Amino acid sequence: MHAKTIGLIAHTGKPGIAELISAIAKEFDRFSISTLFEKETAEIAGKKSGLSMAELGAAADLLVVAGGDGTILHVIGQLGEIIKPIFGINVGSLGFLTCASSLTYR
Repeated sequence: MHAKTIGLIAHTGKPGIAELISAIAKEFDRFSISTLFEKETAEIAGKKSGLSMAELGAAADLLVVAGGDGTILHVIGQLGEIIKPIFGINVGSLGFLTCASSLTYR
């Protein structure tokens, strides 16, 4: 699968999350991959606007979720019947559902 549009969602209460989201967005920009932001994530990343979870789920090919297992489960619950692949980045100390840590996501 070659994702053309990435949806970024973050647990906005985690320390250092704004910097991490900005770095992730820059990484995708480097490869000319479009990034969309969930509303609260857009705010902490300094973006003018963001999408609701349903809008993001409908528009993105892949969701990148920065937080932890709880954040991923919350996103899945919010998406309802929308099924998208999720790449989870663990920002906490332990994550069973995440693919990478904030230090190894690249």
